[in-house]
Amino acid sequence: MLAKKYRLSRGQIGLIYKKGKKKSFGKLSVRYLGNRVGFTRFGISVSAKVYNKATARNRLCRIIYDELAKSKFIVNRDMLLTVFSQLSEEEAKKNINEIKCAENWL
Repeated sequence: MLAKKYRLSRGQIGLIYKKGKKKSFGKLSVRYLGNRVGFTRFGISVSAKVYNKATARNRLCRIIYDELAKSKFIVNRDMLLTVFSQLSEEEAKKNINEIKCAENWL
């Protein structure tokens, strides 16, 4: 699991929606904004339209957070990952790796 200091709060998420830039990676989209804290922070948003049950949404969030914890990001950004279609575990891992590879030009 990703440590709490690497996760975004609700206020920070609202700021990213207002001022952040957006890129799409398969069934994920990433909104990002620079920060001054010295490390990358993440947030994940999975709509109830994607998965009706909270247990399915939470499971997907855990999978994505675990994958993010394994990979080290160099840039200092706040990143909000939004899932807009159903993802399998393999697809989620593949999309996270794509984001990791594209981190330099985000």
